[in-house]
Amino acid sequence: MKIGISNSLFIDNGADLQKTLEFIEKKTKIAELVCDGKINALENKDVLDNYKLKYTLHAPMEDLNISCHREKIRKASIEYIEEILKIIADKIGVIVIHPGEVFCKDDYEKSLKAIIKSIGELNKLQNEYGVKIAIENMPNLDRKMFKRPEKEIINNLNEVGICLDMGHAHLNNAIEEFLNYKEKIVHVHIHDNLGINDDHLPIGFGKIDFEKYKKDLKKLKAIFILEHKYRDIEYIDSSLNSVKSILS
Repeated sequence: MKIGISNSLFIDNGADLQKTLEFIEKKTKIAELVCDGKINALENKDVLDNYKLKYTLHAPMEDLNISCHREKIRKASIEYIEEILKIIADKIGVIVIHPGEVFCKDDYEKSLKAIIKSIGELNKLQNEYGVKIAIENMPNLDRKMFKRPEKEIINNLNEVGICLDMGHAHLNNAIEEFLNYKEKIVHVHIHDNLGINDDHLPIGFGKIDFEKYKKDLKKLKAIFILEHKYRDIEYIDSSLNSVKSILS
């Protein structure tokens, strides 16, 4: 049972990386790191060895677009991911990457070709740096790619995995669809919502029926990461206990 907490919990709340890891170390044995704000792990990787934690990493939340059909931008995104791996590959087991977006529907097919090309390049980086790469499914926003498990993308993943974001999948009524690809899911973001917005609520505060998916979730060979907001920090323990119950 591999359960951790994302230190995105502390984004824009004044905490430095050390304080976030001290908090997480008291709760669990795995931390998902981020590359943003004062808790940017890329700028402070030397402190990671001070904690008895295993790490995964979430690539920058914005700026990257591996689905961009404008080749220079797509290529720059892949190059930056490689820069990240050069810096921190020796500290992490998994890196989670957003799939990017497409501005207008008329360009969707171009963006689909672009992300498939990017995935091919990510497979090479995964092999070169020895870090598992996982593409995260996105919420119900028109521009986002990979809101559902499109076969064109799934069939081209090869060794690249999926980060199943339960909250995002719920917003698209796609949890069961993604769970059809259990062998591809290596990382799970777990949080709740009311089915309208990407609220990142504590487990049990929204409308996701986690018990319904318990059997399938238990079969996953994945790391489960709580992705909560700082406003709900007091519910971290109850959410951890809920996840342990779901996976037991």
